[in-house]
Amino acid sequence: MKGSHILITSNRSDYVNNARQALNYHSDEYSTDYALSADECFAKLMENHYQLLLFDINLDKKQGAETLIRIIRSGIDIRVAILIDKSDSHLIQQYLEIGAIAYILKSDDHFEKLPGIISKILKKSGVSQPEPVAEPASPMRLPQKPKKPGTQLKKELSRFSINPDGVFSSANQQLQTKLGFDSKEIIERKLEDILHPAGLSDYFIWREHWKTDKISDHKTSVVGKAGIALPVEISIFPIRNSQQQIIRYEGTIDFLKVDAEQAAANFDNGSDRQFMLKKFHHLIQLSHTIATRQFFEKITLMACKIFGFQQASLFLLDRRRGAFVQQTTTSETNGANQKQPEIPQSSIERLFIKPQQSVGFISHADTGNQLAAPLIAEHAGFNHQKESDRSNNNNIVILKLTDQRDKSFGYISLIKPTRPTIQSLQLYQKLELFSNLASIAIENYYWILQFKKRYHKVERLFASGDIFRLDSTEPEIIEEFAWSVKSALDFNLVMVGLIGSSKNRLNVKAAACENRDKSIQLSKLSFPLDELRKVFKLEHRISKSYLIEQPEPLLAKIKDLYYDSESETSPNRSWDRRHTLITPIYRPNNKIIGFIFADDPIDGQIPNRETIHTLELSANQISIALENRARFQHMQMKAYYLAPDQYTQKNIYPINPNQN
Repeated sequence: MKGSHILITSNRSDYVNNARQALNYHSDEYSTDYALSADECFAKLMENHYQLLLFDINLDKKQGAETLIRIIRSGIDIRVAILIDKSDSHLIQQYLEIGAIAYILKSDDHFEKLPGIISKILKKSGVSQPEPVAEPASPMRLPQKPKKPGTQLKKELSRFSINPDGVFSSANQQLQTKLGFDSKEIIERKLEDILHPAGLSDYFIWREHWKTDKISDHKTSVVGKAGIALPVEISIFPIRNSQQQIIRYEGTIDFLKVDAEQAAANFDNGSDRQFMLKKFHHLIQLSHTIATRQFFEKITLMACKIFGFQQASLFLLDRRRGAFVQQTTTSETNGANQKQPEIPQSSIERLFIKPQQSVGFISHADTGNQLAAPLIAEHAGFNHQKESDRSNNNNIVILKLTDQRDKSFGYISLIKPTRPTIQSLQLYQKLELFSNLASIAIENYYWILQFKKRYHKVERLFASGDIFRLDSTEPEIIEEFAWSVKSALDFNLVMVGLIGSSKNRLNVKAAACENRDKSIQLSKLSFPLDELRKVFKLEHRISKSYLIEQPEPLLAKIKDLYYDSESETSPNRSWDRRHTLITPIYRPNNKIIGFIFADDPIDGQIPNRETIHTLELSANQISIALENRARFQHMQMKAYYLAPDQYTQKNIYPINPNQN
């Protein structure tokens, strides 16, 4: 018994001091430690080895029973003697059933007797012969689960306790050593934080089974401080209070043996990462010279080669349909596939539990899962795979594609692995890197594509809308610009109206649409300015323009003349007959001289800001063209009066000297 280490717990510091002083008289036999709260007690039991725990049942506002259950179920090798007041003596049997081996009634003179009492307790419990003591049978004790031989690296299990939210409240030294975290570092984490990211989906499904009063097991991998993935089996058991509410979970982690193949998968010299970086760097440089489908095929083929899959597909999000639409499917053996299925957006989003997660795994065992079923059904004939392929752990790997705001815009699926897919941390990191690089490359490609499209629109606008048509009449200039805007910005209807000399009405000068009869009727419309001003509300304003999104009585004339019962009303169209885009035409002195009305875009979608800015550029071009013509006329009138013999009486324009 020499050197017996005793932990004394009580919520009263004076009691602890008196007890320690009493035992110090026998310092050759005992060394003491103390704890003033349940959490401190449990933490010290995890970190140190004690022969006896003197446990005050009044600890933490009389939560002694719950704390003692937690200690007993944790599997800590400790003998417990309870400290109890005479008024609570009716609770002695309850604590003995939980697992206490003795009790000490607190009284005024029990400190003097304390060393002798402890000596008897230790002798009776057989401390000098540390053999396993038969634990009293109790329905509240954590049942022990038989272990398969040869599955543990050590016989000792790593034990922990978590709160209902999954946050660690304690972990024994065995678990801290395995993960490389100290006690302070581990209690700042959730259980999910130490799990391998590839297993998070299964982990959250497993959590639903924790509420049953049975041991719930789950095989997965954990990642320690060193970043190495270790296969484990986790067991969880709920602890309830007297109201049957779950107050925490007690658990164990069984670290399994690592086979040679898994160990090889954990080794990485970084060559694949360098290869990926070089390939994507080269692809981004070439992106402005190759077609879209060819660009996508290069990405999917690269994924097949790097990760050892027979087939890869790339899907992009169609926000109107709420689905991911297949852009290409590439196979190393059969080339590109033209099949274009759609996958519901919700099926992919639910696969990624955390927003920052970018890699997901689906196995053939998930065919009954509502989440995985549409993915498995659509990806490259899963039901036609060979039995050898179906035996692989992971038949589908999903790589999420995200933009700079971390919003998902697509994904890449990898199917039919050429070798068993082992979920190691290194593999996950490579997949994550590929996902990020592919996202950057695709986003960059569409930026270039968008820039080219805008450039061509402006080019067409300047080519067809000449601001130096000085010999043209005002109606000719306006009509030319109306058709120029229609062609360059892909609207089915464009009208240009100018404010009349009376300044109280807007007269439509030109209407460009494919139906000649409608163009003629629309070009004769006129609107009172006072009524038109009521349409321009602040909530409709975008830049200098106004996007009208509700029916307006003033614009009903345009709608009635242009739209008919056969007009397209597809659910995929975001533009309907209520919408009108109106852009003011300003003079150089910032006075409004007219408006451009744009309606019925060819793609059926509300135009983006770039299209609106280009339309405003068109309005500026019209203003410049009209101003140039007015100045040219003014200069010619001066020239006519200075040299009338150079002009005909019918036309103020100069006579061509080469004309007979």
